[in-house]
Amino acid sequence: MNNISKKLFSVLMAVVMLATLALMPVAASEPCGCGEAPLVCVTGFSAATLYQNYGTDQEQAIFPPSQESIEGLASDIGVSLIQGFINYGINNKDSSILAAAILKPVAERFEPIAYNADGTPKYDDLSYTCFSESLDSYEREVREAYASAYALKTGKQIGWDHVYIFMYDWRESPVDIAADLDAFIENVKDETGHDKVNLAAESMGAAVTAAYLSIYENYDSIKNIVFISPAFQGTSIAGDVFTGKINIDVYGVYEYLQELSNDSEQVGWMTALLLAFLRYQGLLEEFVPDINRFVNDNKETIRTELTLPIFAGMPGLWSMIPASQYEAAKSYLYPEGVDPELEAKIDEYYNIQINLETVLNDAMDAGVNVAIISNYHTHFIPVIESDFTMSDGVIDTVYSSAGATCARHGHVLREHYQQANTDCGHYHLSTDGIVDASTCLFPEQTWLIKNLGHVEYAEDEDPVKLVMWLLGMDEQYTVWTDTQNFPQFLYYVTWSGEMVPLALTEAALGDIDNDGVASSTDARLALRIATGLETTDARGNFLGDVDFDGNITAADARRILRVATKLESFEEIPGESETPEA
Repeated sequence: MNNISKKLFSVLMAVVMLATLALMPVAASEPCGCGEAPLVCVTGFSAATLYQNYGTDQEQAIFPPSQESIEGLASDIGVSLIQGFINYGINNKDSSILAAAILKPVAERFEPIAYNADGTPKYDDLSYTCFSESLDSYEREVREAYASAYALKTGKQIGWDHVYIFMYDWRESPVDIAADLDAFIENVKDETGHDKVNLAAESMGAAVTAAYLSIYENYDSIKNIVFISPAFQGTSIAGDVFTGKINIDVYGVYEYLQELSNDSEQVGWMTALLLAFLRYQGLLEEFVPDINRFVNDNKETIRTELTLPIFAGMPGLWSMIPASQYEAAKSYLYPEGVDPELEAKIDEYYNIQINLETVLNDAMDAGVNVAIISNYHTHFIPVIESDFTMSDGVIDTVYSSAGATCARHGHVLREHYQQANTDCGHYHLSTDGIVDASTCLFPEQTWLIKNLGHVEYAEDEDPVKLVMWLLGMDEQYTVWTDTQNFPQFLYYVTWSGEMVPLALTEAALGDIDNDGVASSTDARLALRIATGLETTDARGNFLGDVDFDGNITAADARRILRVATKLESFEEIPGESETPEA
């Protein structure tokens, strides 16, 4: 080929390549006519497994650790304990020697994920599970292993090519992860031809989503956001650990085991037997105080041998510290001062956390529909001082609901408690007396499910229906939009997977005088209120308004009387015509 031919060929190839590049984005962004926004699931803490030597014969799951790794760690701890007890006896029973012996194999096992004091990883040989394409590109086994219940539901309803899972290295700052989420969302829009996506942000994924909204403000790209068991305001588990508040509570252990016994029939009887054995033998009462003394005597060893060298430099974990414990955690872990580079990283998300209300309000003002689902009445793992804080087992309800006032676990709010915030004019107290949702940042858009554990959604159970309903919002829904199916407070039946309005389970609907049952006295009281002869408080107004039309009327009195005389029941709540008022 002569020079002229070569030049002509080169020009022709350049033209073809330019034309191809020009056409590619047009084809990729061709509008989709399905009318359903694609779903991006922003996963939670440790949803992505961290691997060492990924894709090689030496591949090893570092976190969460594999069963083999856990068994190996248990074996190593056993050997270290023997050595520790020997040294413990030789060195005048110095408990710090025993503590160091226990912590050494733990620190060695997690060394590959360790972070430096400046907030950077010690090693760069870790990879994590990620899904760069829609679930349509993966086998069913993979989808079922990694996708949430609502992702699976969405895939079956609108197609797997409209469902995406965003995973990340949870050790990093949500601020840094937010950059990847921004790029991920843009890619989803290009691939699907949609200009908006729905976000299901669960657990730590809520912190990542909050950072994304705060920094990038790409509101035009988002239709709906459903925060599910969100950790955008942290959790006392992280706060207590990072402030040295470790404590095993005997009664808390019993409570925790009792809740485990309610999970399923099979687990139930096994746990019940264990619980009975422990109570009968008094083993916890005998040994737990000694364990607590040992831990308390060796807090400094735990801090220097495990927390500081492995976990304290992880910005992702710092994002899980509640604002109320943030400065205390800094002082406890770094009494001589936090490394300036780490502090700059962790302060970025702290500032987002304390300004969450503004972040979400800005999104809603721009047209994004926002909903929050928080759970309560599940006991924390009883190894922290905050173990009786109302929670979903992982996150305090006050944080996952963005501000609800809650009774301690096993208690109710004080007698004659009155709703703290009446400015909204609506009733936001749970009929079980445990939660006042009026103090949430967004009381009208926060749903609370009793007994449901942290992100414990199953595809064939009722709670996932609430998520799907909220993901389908075409306008901003509130807790008054569908009181028949999705009122603010819901009750999850752990053994059956069913979910019903909490008011029905508490036998409180129609019970204006709060004596535990809807009676003819309540019917007479409702009639007097309807005719202006008597008044009641906010709770009475809510429970007496049995047809949810916003007022207590003669019709409510008549229905309460029919229920009291067994002529009908409250099993079906009629829809409402307007939002109930307090």
